[in-house]
Amino acid sequence: MNIKKRMILIFSLILLFSCCLLSVNSALAKTSPPVTAQTVANPSEVLSARFLNMLNHNFAYDDAYQTEEALVNAAALSLRDYADEDGFISAEMTAAYVKNFYGVTVEDFSVINTAFEQKEGYVYLIPRGFTAYTHTLVSMIPNEDGTYTVVTRVTESDHDGEAFAATVETLFVPDAQSEFGFHIVRSVFRQDTASL
Repeated sequence: MNIKKRMILIFSLILLFSCCLLSVNSALAKTSPPVTAQTVANPSEVLSARFLNMLNHNFAYDDAYQTEEALVNAAALSLRDYADEDGFISAEMTAAYVKNFYGVTVEDFSVINTAFEQKEGYVYLIPRGFTAYTHTLVSMIPNEDGTYTVVTRVTESDHDGEAFAATVETLFVPDAQSEFGFHIVRSVFRQDTASL
């Protein structure tokens, strides 16, 4: 085959391939829905899912935000699956969780839970019953300073098997250094708790 015939053949194949691509693209355009704002994740839905996920793993409410010890113990409940057989959790892991989740830096773990057994480099998971919380979103209000006030309806299931419903108001502060993108600085129960 001479060079002229070879060039004609190559050109014909390129032309045929281009026609095939155009027809496939045309068919896809007819069958695929157009990309609209509804087909892209709604930013508020992403945020509300993030907030609910954090709240469903939160064990710090009301005055727990006033002391490092209360926040450490709340974090220990969240990290309970990482406790060893003696009930100790890595202090390093706990400190990272408290920093990422609550925005608080814990410097000295030797002053935490001093009435209980101590082990250097670890936090003791106090043996006790605890309440599990399940939140559903009521409202999510962006504040002028970039924070969010989130109101949720929460169902509480305590270790005795009793269930309660309540409303919780939580303040989320954005934090680019946090693995969660936010930390919780306040989460308080409103005065409407009732037995289910």
